[in-house]
Amino acid sequence: MQRLILITLAMCALLAAQPARAGALESSDVVLLQPEAELQPRVPDVQSLATYIDKATAQAAEVARQARVGPPTSGFLVIAIRPGLRSNAWLDFQPPLPSTMAEAMIRAMRSVTPPAVRGGPVVLAVKAGLWGGSSPVRDLPAPKEWRAAIDKAGRSLEPETLVEKIWRD
Repeated sequence: MQRLILITLAMCALLAAQPARAGALESSDVVLLQPEAELQPRVPDVQSLATYIDKATAQAAEVARQARVGPPTSGFLVIAIRPGLRSNAWLDFQPPLPSTMAEAMIRAMRSVTPPAVRGGPVVLAVKAGLWGGSSPVRDLPAPKEWRAAIDKAGRSLEPETLVEKIWRD
């Protein structure tokens, strides 16, 4: 349990250190979407994971800075990392982002080289507000791709299972 707390604190400290930027994506909390027993053996280097989350969030913020300002929105940047230095990303914002911006943000987040993980994927989300939107009050993300996979399965699925079902390289 102590290690999971250290992971969360390290990630939150990095996000809190980012300066607020007018018109940019402002992040708040990191939400770990798997149980501690799964995460501990999968994350050999907590600092590398925290640095990666910071860089992926900064890439999303850069896309937001370059975009035309839209209505305030809030949501989640959802990230999954697989062994072999592979990552994927999804978004869950309400109101939704324009599709071209969402696609650019996902590409930007995927462009960051992830840290090494082992034994299976690591799935997490970053709560964020965009263009003056506040951090979401919901605890968990539900990207449209995840909701579609759950509908297709006809039952709820754990984040790791969802990621494996919808992963696109």
